[in-house]
Amino acid sequence: MTPRHEPYSEKEILGTLLIDPTKFNEISEKISCDHFADTFHREVFEQMGELSAKHGTFDVAMILQRLEIDEDDNDMLENCLYELGAQCGNVSNVFIHAEKVREAWRVRQLLYMAELIIFEMRSEKYIDIDDFLCWVDGKIKAISEKFKK
Repeated sequence: MTPRHEPYSEKEILGTLLIDPTKFNEISEKISCDHFADTFHREVFEQMGELSAKHGTFDVAMILQRLEIDEDDNDMLENCLYELGAQCGNVSNVFIHAEKVREAWRVRQLLYMAELIIFEMRSEKYIDIDDFLCWVDGKIKAISEKFKK
């Protein structure tokens, strides 16, 4: 089964983009910031996207300026960003890592949907089983559309 979180792949993607920001457009066609499970990784990817759209490129200093952080955390965050780039393995594997991150996101979405269905079922909000099944069908169609993007 696909894991719910791919921290190594998330780091590889961000590290690759810090090394070669020109790959951002290609990667962003496959994944978005929503696909990242780690909040910090999600925020960094989002800032990369905004900087890429505005300036055509980005680097660690530009990302640091945009992240809302306390001055005390700045050095730690800077080291963390440089570490992402330094730990990056083979940049040619970035698309494999993007697919792993996207698959883990799909698993998280399905698990969330299952939890929501169970919660609604237990809430006894739906007295009529047909109404409940209609609601479930709508949720399944919505998640199916999300997966197509």
